[in-house]
Amino acid sequence: MSRNRDYGEWLGRVADWAGLLGAGFLLILAFVAYLQGQGVLWMAAAVVIVATNLFTFGPRSRKRREAKERARLAREREPADG
Repeated sequence: MSRNRDYGEWLGRVADWAGLLGAGFLLILAFVAYLQGQGVLWMAAAVVIVATNLFTFGPRSRKRREAKERARLAREREPADG
């Protein structure tokens, strides 16, 4: 069980970094398209995607997930009243 949890945590961090790197790459491509006169829509789309990625995979979301996990573990450790 512990090994699976460690693997899941590692995979989650890899996914976080992959999402952020992908969003950064998309932002660069959108900026190049904007510089070539392809329109402001590309930049707007890139900003929305980067903001969504940061909200979903950023460090604050990891802290929220870890807090939820700690709360779940604490609930499981409490004796069931009932």
